Amino acid sequence: MDKQIFDEKFGAFSTALKQKFAGLNLTDEEIKKAMKNPDDLVTLVSAKTGISREEADKRVHQAMSTVGIDDTQVKGFMEKWGDKVGDKIADIKNKFSH
Repeated sequence: MDKQIFDEKFGAFSTALKQKFAGLNLTDEEIKKAMKNPDDLVTLVSAKTGISREEADKRVHQAMSTVGIDDTQVKGFMEKWGDKVGDKIADIKNKFSH
């Protein structure tokens, strides 16, 4: 999944997630960070809402399916994105240490 498609789907997913959990007070950045692993997102939603982990898992995956994304797509994109960010940070550190 390329970045443009992910960004488009992320906006729709964030909206769908917030609709599934009335009163869920999460920023888009918190959601993106937790999406590195969908299980982390489920845990975060469960903790923030007080519902069972099983119910949170069901609703998170319903929100994902409404916008046409699955765990594999999310993990793959977020791993690549995380690697790129990590590489850029390492490059910057190297420039300042030399």
